[in-house]
Amino acid sequence: MTIPDVTVPEGVRGASPEVGPRREKKATLPSINVASKATQAEVHLPDLPESTPVQVAKVKSHAGTTSNRPAEEPPASAPPKATAPAKAAPARMSRRAWVWVCAGALWAACIPVAVIALRKQQQGEEPTSNVPLEEELIQLANQARLDNGLPVLREDQALNAVARAHAERMARDKKLAFPEAIWLEQKLHTSGYPFMMWGMAIDLVHDMSLPDAFKNWVQVPQTGDEVLNQYYADLGAGVYRDTTTGALFVVLVFGKRKLPKKRSE
Repeated sequence: MTIPDVTVPEGVRGASPEVGPRREKKATLPSINVASKATQAEVHLPDLPESTPVQVAKVKSHAGTTSNRPAEEPPASAPPKATAPAKAAPARMSRRAWVWVCAGALWAACIPVAVIALRKQQQGEEPTSNVPLEEELIQLANQARLDNGLPVLREDQALNAVARAHAERMARDKKLAFPEAIWLEQKLHTSGYPFMMWGMAIDLVHDMSLPDAFKNWVQVPQTGDEVLNQYYADLGAGVYRDTTTGALFVVLVFGKRKLPKKRSE
């Protein structure tokens, strides 16, 4: 390549010399086909097990398109420091609660008393003896003997105790029945009555006066035979009232003491 000569005019200094026409070399570049539209960049994720959840966030790729990739997990925060639990203040019971507690204790104490009272009311009060009726009964028996030409019987306290014991027994059981012979004889011995012979008559008097009941009672063969027995010498009576029904359990005990043995000379 040859460079032509350049002539610089006089008086002009510092000016650039004229340069003749020269050929400009154009740089040739390889042609590049640029797509008019951006393509979707493909991001390949590693294979993960099905049970592992993946958080996917949309981010921009270098090509200006969006792509899916796992989001970065935030840094784990430090666990909070354990603090000692504060001591709870002791609970105080209010005045109303104290009233209810005292009322409950009082109610619990009254329940046994109420139960006992209810049982007594259902069962009735204890049967009671009636001494005036016992004396009246002895008089009626002796009057019947006098009317039949027989001597009166002497009242014996030991026989009274036996008659009262059986009358009370029937009133408690609410049943009219003769006692066992062995029971009656043991009662006679413990009462201090050494008997040679003994007998008993019982009756239940209800809705009737004692004299009227005695008249009917004597007409019964077994009772009449005991009242009018000529071999008896002593008599005891017992009358107990059933407080539930008001009925009278009446008992007459007859007897003759055993004579003491004579000393041999």
